[in-house]
Amino acid sequence: MNKSTGFLVFLMLASTIPAQGQFNTVSKQRPLYQIEKAHATNSTNNPLAIQDKSVSPTLIPNAEIPDVTGKDSLQKRCIEDYMSVSFPMKQLVVTSPFGWRADPFTGKHRKHNGLDLRASDDEVYAMMMGKVKKTGEDRRSGKYVMLTHDNFQITYCHLSRIWVEKGQEVKSGEVVGITGSTGRSTGKHLHIACKRDNKYMNPTILIQYIKEIRENALKLLCNNP
Repeated sequence: MNKSTGFLVFLMLASTIPAQGQFNTVSKQRPLYQIEKAHATNSTNNPLAIQDKSVSPTLIPNAEIPDVTGKDSLQKRCIEDYMSVSFPMKQLVVTSPFGWRADPFTGKHRKHNGLDLRASDDEVYAMMMGKVKKTGEDRRSGKYVMLTHDNFQITYCHLSRIWVEKGQEVKSGEVVGITGSTGRSTGKHLHIACKRDNKYMNPTILIQYIKEIRENALKLLCNNP
Protein backbone atom coordinates (compact mmCIF):
# COMPACT_ATOMS: atom_id res chain seq x y z
CA MET A 1 0.00 0.00 0.00
CA ASN A 2 1.53 3.35 -1.02
CA LYS A 3 1.45 6.44 1.17
CA SER A 4 -1.45 8.12 -0.67
CA THR A 5 -3.65 5.01 -0.51
CA GLY A 6 -2.78 4.47 3.13
CA PHE A 7 -3.78 8.03 3.97
CA LEU A 8 -7.16 7.67 2.23
CA VAL A 9 -7.86 4.42 4.09
CA PHE A 10 -6.87 6.16 7.30
CA LEU A 11 -9.32 8.97 6.60
CA MET A 12 -12.14 6.49 5.88
CA LEU A 13 -11.58 4.89 9.28
CA ALA A 14 -11.56 8.25 11.07
CA SER A 15 -14.88 9.32 12.51
CA THR A 16 -16.67 12.23 10.81
CA ILE A 17 -19.30 14.55 12.20
CA PRO A 18 -21.29 17.47 10.73
CA ALA A 19 -20.86 20.67 12.68
CA GLN A 20 -21.34 24.42 12.66
CA GLY A 21 -19.56 27.52 13.89
CA GLN A 22 -16.04 28.82 13.56
CA PHE A 23 -14.76 31.23 16.15
CA ASN A 24 -11.68 31.99 18.19
CA THR A 25 -12.50 30.97 21.73
CA VAL A 26 -11.18 28.71 24.47
CA SER A 27 -13.50 25.78 25.08
CA LYS A 28 -14.51 24.84 28.61
CA GLN A 29 -14.91 21.17 27.69
CA ARG A 30 -12.53 18.40 28.78
CA PRO A 31 -9.22 18.97 26.93
CA LEU A 32 -8.78 16.63 23.95
CA TYR A 33 -5.29 17.75 23.02
CA GLN A 34 -1.87 17.59 24.57
CA ILE A 35 0.55 20.19 23.26
CA GLU A 36 4.22 19.49 23.75
CA LYS A 37 7.56 20.73 22.48
CA ALA A 38 8.91 18.74 19.56
CA HIS A 39 12.42 17.27 19.44
CA ALA A 40 15.16 19.53 18.18
CA THR A 41 15.60 17.34 15.11
CA ASN A 42 12.11 18.17 13.88
CA SER A 43 11.46 20.70 11.09
CA THR A 44 11.22 24.40 11.88
CA ASN A 45 7.62 24.01 10.72
CA ASN A 46 7.00 21.72 13.69
CA PRO A 47 8.00 23.41 16.95
CA LEU A 48 4.88 22.00 18.63
CA ALA A 49 3.24 18.62 18.33
CA ILE A 50 -0.48 17.92 18.89
CA GLN A 51 -1.90 14.63 20.07
CA ASP A 52 -5.63 13.89 19.92
CA LYS A 53 -6.38 11.59 22.86
CA SER A 54 -9.71 10.59 21.32
CA VAL A 55 -8.04 8.92 18.32
CA SER A 56 -6.57 5.47 18.66
CA PRO A 57 -2.83 5.46 17.84
CA THR A 58 -3.34 2.24 15.88
CA LEU A 59 -5.26 4.23 13.24
CA ILE A 60 -2.24 6.37 12.45
CA PRO A 61 -0.21 4.60 9.73
CA ASN A 62 3.55 4.43 9.90
CA ALA A 63 5.43 5.38 6.77
CA GLU A 64 6.47 2.28 4.83
CA ILE A 65 10.20 1.53 4.72
CA PRO A 66 11.21 2.36 1.15
CA ASP A 67 12.44 -0.43 -1.12
CA VAL A 68 15.81 0.97 -2.13
CA THR A 69 19.23 -0.46 -2.93
CA GLY A 70 21.56 2.37 -1.94
CA LYS A 71 22.08 5.01 0.72
CA ASP A 72 21.58 7.87 -1.74
CA SER A 73 18.25 6.46 -2.87
CA LEU A 74 17.11 6.04 0.72
CA GLN A 75 18.04 9.61 1.59
CA LYS A 76 16.27 10.91 -1.50
CA ARG A 77 13.10 8.97 -0.63
CA CYS A 78 13.17 10.21 2.98
CA ILE A 79 13.59 13.81 1.88
CA GLU A 80 10.74 13.43 -0.62
CA ASP A 81 8.47 11.96 2.07
CA TYR A 82 9.38 14.74 4.50
CA MET A 83 8.72 17.47 1.93
CA SER A 84 5.46 15.91 0.71
CA VAL A 85 3.60 17.26 3.75
CA SER A 86 3.68 20.45 5.81
CA PHE A 87 2.17 21.81 8.99
CA PRO A 88 -0.30 24.68 8.41
CA MET A 89 1.78 27.16 10.43
CA LYS A 90 5.21 27.35 12.06
CA GLN A 91 3.67 27.07 15.54
CA LEU A 92 0.56 25.12 16.48
CA VAL A 93 -1.31 26.20 19.60
CA VAL A 94 -4.97 25.16 19.89
CA THR A 95 -7.35 27.85 21.15
CA SER A 96 -10.56 25.97 20.36
CA PRO A 97 -10.69 22.25 19.44
CA PHE A 98 -13.03 20.41 17.10
CA GLY A 99 -16.37 19.43 18.65
CA TRP A 100 -18.86 20.78 21.17
CA ARG A 101 -18.30 24.14 22.84
CA ALA A 102 -20.07 27.30 24.01
CA ASP A 103 -20.68 29.69 21.13
CA PRO A 104 -18.76 32.88 22.06
CA PHE A 105 -21.48 35.07 20.51
CA THR A 106 -24.65 33.37 21.74
CA GLY A 107 -23.40 31.26 24.66
CA LYS A 108 -25.31 28.26 23.29
CA HIS A 109 -23.78 24.79 23.26
CA ARG A 110 -23.04 23.89 19.65
CA LYS A 111 -20.56 22.04 17.47
CA HIS A 112 -17.37 23.64 16.20
CA ASN A 113 -16.67 22.37 12.69
CA GLY A 114 -12.93 22.89 12.70
CA LEU A 115 -9.80 23.59 14.68
CA ASP A 116 -8.77 27.08 15.82
CA LEU A 117 -5.07 27.85 16.11
CA ARG A 118 -3.48 30.86 17.76
CA ALA A 119 -2.12 33.22 15.09
CA SER A 120 -1.24 36.84 14.48
CA ASP A 121 -0.43 37.78 10.89
CA ASP A 122 1.29 34.43 10.29
CA GLU A 123 1.89 32.65 7.01
CA VAL A 124 -0.49 29.76 6.26
CA TYR A 125 0.92 26.77 4.39
CA ALA A 126 -0.72 24.17 2.17
CA MET A 127 -0.43 20.89 4.07
CA MET A 128 -0.14 18.75 0.94
CA MET A 129 0.00 19.03 -2.82
CA GLY A 130 -3.38 20.10 -4.13
CA LYS A 131 -5.42 22.61 -6.07
CA VAL A 132 -7.20 25.81 -5.11
CA LYS A 133 -10.90 25.03 -5.47
CA LYS A 134 -12.17 28.40 -4.30
CA THR A 135 -11.19 31.67 -2.64
CA GLY A 136 -13.47 34.40 -1.39
CA GLU A 137 -14.91 36.28 1.54
CA ASP A 138 -18.20 36.05 3.42
CA ARG A 139 -19.68 37.29 6.69
CA ARG A 140 -19.02 33.99 8.50
CA SER A 141 -15.65 32.69 7.30
CA GLY A 142 -14.17 36.05 6.35
CA LYS A 143 -11.46 35.72 3.73
CA TYR A 144 -10.89 32.04 3.01
CA VAL A 145 -8.97 29.62 0.81
CA MET A 146 -10.37 26.18 -0.05
CA LEU A 147 -7.94 23.51 -1.26
CA THR A 148 -8.76 20.08 -2.68
CA HIS A 149 -6.58 17.02 -2.12
CA ASP A 150 -7.97 14.03 -4.02
CA ASN A 151 -11.49 13.46 -2.63
CA PHE A 152 -11.34 15.70 0.42
CA GLN A 153 -10.94 19.43 1.00
CA ILE A 154 -9.32 21.78 3.51
CA THR A 155 -10.47 25.35 4.12
CA TYR A 156 -8.46 28.08 5.87
CA CYS A 157 -10.70 30.84 7.27
CA HIS A 158 -10.54 34.35 8.76
CA LEU A 159 -7.48 35.30 6.69
CA SER A 160 -6.29 38.88 6.30
CA ARG A 161 -4.74 38.22 2.89
CA ILE A 162 -5.08 35.57 0.19
CA TRP A 163 -2.01 34.70 -1.87
CA VAL A 164 -3.43 32.12 -4.29
CA GLU A 165 -6.06 32.05 -7.02
CA LYS A 166 -8.83 29.64 -8.01
CA GLY A 167 -7.51 26.78 -10.13
CA GLN A 168 -3.91 27.23 -9.00
CA GLU A 169 -1.83 24.13 -8.25
CA VAL A 170 -0.07 24.30 -4.87
CA LYS A 171 2.73 22.30 -3.30
CA SER A 172 3.03 21.32 0.34
CA GLY A 173 4.57 24.16 2.32
CA GLU A 174 3.49 26.81 -0.18
CA VAL A 175 2.06 29.98 1.38
CA VAL A 176 -1.65 30.34 0.59
CA GLY A 177 -2.48 33.31 2.81
CA ILE A 178 -1.91 35.33 5.98
CA THR A 179 -3.92 34.85 9.17
CA GLY A 180 -6.28 37.53 10.43
CA SER A 181 -9.67 38.10 12.03
CA THR A 182 -12.04 38.67 9.13
CA GLY A 183 -15.63 37.41 9.22
CA ARG A 184 -17.39 36.19 12.37
CA SER A 185 -14.40 36.14 14.66
CA THR A 186 -13.50 37.39 18.12
CA GLY A 187 -9.78 37.78 17.46
CA LYS A 188 -6.87 36.87 15.20
CA HIS A 189 -6.56 33.13 14.64
CA LEU A 190 -6.60 30.44 11.96
CA HIS A 191 -9.69 28.25 11.58
CA ILE A 192 -9.05 25.02 9.67
CA ALA A 193 -12.01 22.99 8.40
CA CYS A 194 -11.57 19.54 6.82
CA LYS A 195 -14.24 17.70 4.86
CA ARG A 196 -14.50 14.24 3.36
CA ASP A 197 -17.64 13.06 1.55
CA ASN A 198 -19.14 16.44 2.48
CA LYS A 199 -18.82 15.72 6.20
CA TYR A 200 -16.58 17.57 8.63
CA MET A 201 -13.73 15.65 10.21
CA ASN A 202 -11.31 16.56 12.97
CA PRO A 203 -8.32 18.43 11.42
CA THR A 204 -6.11 17.06 14.19
CA ILE A 205 -6.23 13.68 12.44
CA LEU A 206 -4.53 15.22 9.42
CA ILE A 207 -1.99 17.07 11.58
CA GLN A 208 -1.12 13.81 13.33
CA TYR A 209 -0.68 12.10 9.97
CA ILE A 210 1.74 14.83 8.87
CA LYS A 211 3.63 14.47 12.14
CA GLU A 212 3.94 10.69 11.60
CA ILE A 213 5.22 11.08 8.03
CA ARG A 214 7.90 13.58 9.03
CA GLU A 215 9.03 11.74 12.15
CA ASN A 216 9.39 8.47 10.24
CA ALA A 217 11.38 10.16 7.48
CA LEU A 218 13.74 11.71 10.05
CA LYS A 219 14.06 8.41 11.89
CA LEU A 220 15.11 6.59 8.72
CA LEU A 221 17.66 9.28 7.90
CA CYS A 222 19.14 9.18 11.42
CA ASN A 223 19.35 5.39 11.40
CA ASN A 224 21.03 5.34 7.98
CA PRO A 225 23.68 8.10 8.07
